[in-house]
Amino acid sequence: MFFQNKFWWKMILICFATVLFLSGCILKNDDKSLTKIYFTQKNVTGGSKLFLVTLNASQELIPISNFNLTSFHYFSPNGEFVAFTGDKNLHIFELGTEKFLSTIDFGFQPSYTGPHQNISWSANSEMLVFSRYSFDENDSKVNSELLVFHIDSQEWETINDNDDWKSTPIFLADSQQLAYSKIGICRNNPFECTRGEQLWELEILNLKTNKIVDTYALKPDDYSIKEGVESSQFCNLKTGQNNSDIAFSSFCITDGIRVFREAFVLNSNLGEIVQLTEFGDVDFSNNYYYSWSANNDFFILGYNHNYIFGENFDEFGFVTYRVGEYDVPTFQVPMNELILDMDWSPNGDYAIGIMGPDFISPEKSFVGQIDSQGQFIQLNDSLPILSLNGCWIENGYITQTGNQMIMLTLPDLDIIDLNLKLHEDLELLGCFEQAGE
Repeated sequence: MFFQNKFWWKMILICFATVLFLSGCILKNDDKSLTKIYFTQKNVTGGSKLFLVTLNASQELIPISNFNLTSFHYFSPNGEFVAFTGDKNLHIFELGTEKFLSTIDFGFQPSYTGPHQNISWSANSEMLVFSRYSFDENDSKVNSELLVFHIDSQEWETINDNDDWKSTPIFLADSQQLAYSKIGICRNNPFECTRGEQLWELEILNLKTNKIVDTYALKPDDYSIKEGVESSQFCNLKTGQNNSDIAFSSFCITDGIRVFREAFVLNSNLGEIVQLTEFGDVDFSNNYYYSWSANNDFFILGYNHNYIFGENFDEFGFVTYRVGEYDVPTFQVPMNELILDMDWSPNGDYAIGIMGPDFISPEKSFVGQIDSQGQFIQLNDSLPILSLNGCWIENGYITQTGNQMIMLTLPDLDIIDLNLKLHEDLELLGCFEQAGE
């Protein structure tokens, strides 16, 4: 009777899976694979120390070089490098050797983008790009330039330096092209442009030739963009792994200006920008989370705001479009609370997020899956609050909840304790799978 009870069978399987995970078998078939997890610990200077734990090894908490890591940090996709800001500089640090590869003047960052919008790694981890702003000699005009750091040569390259303001650069999937937002200058800066003069552009640049290959212009009067907002530009650029379409938002945070934010997508096949949302005069808590499905057939837009397509729709949820057919959605799935933050799996088939009644009160986490038809299916909406700095593995998600490190199995949603207890002041910063030596 004992072995006929499904509950006990499930408990046995969970225990067996835990043993396999801690021995390194469940992460990959390669027993030499390692999962490196980085934590921060705040100190009295306002920065943070960096610590490393390696699963499938000693699992000891090892301090990395004694430097202050600020709140703005950017791990390379392969987990071997981290870029961070501090002392008005941008630092690039190699984690394996604990050496600084470069330190460069960071300039200043406009309030409507912030540094978190202006730094990006290439998918192959071989390059980093950031947009630097600086004043001219008379402090009367702001200049902008794109700088690319090459890991192999450890040298910086200036890309397309001119008077236009460029921000939020990203590498396209092939790591050979850059996409970025550009806003024209009227007199000394974009904020002196009238609405009629305002022109926003999305540019694509070839890194080998340093030439612009495509420019997509957007004038506020040509779209349903709130009148009275004098200046802003695109932000949150994201592209699919296997296509050239680019999703982005308008109206990044700006001093003294409410965030009337809309969601857009560049349909690269037709060479046109499509406006996905039109919400009119509502509050400023409008956020979007977008991704492409694993088969690249669908584009999924997670949203928070009042009435995305009309007054009969909920304020929070997910909308699906067929790639290349962005005029009419195929699915709309409402959620019952605000989506405070969210992380998509690399291939776009799962999403993990945090929900709550308002933006300052996180209550729980949710997990969803994109089915074969492109519809967002909510698998669980009552999980404990999970850190979104974890790492996606083949059959789960490794993350922190409270002072525990866990693995959330997918699609079964079993929570496996990794037996790694953390001090209360340790916070998960990043998690990466790497081949063992």
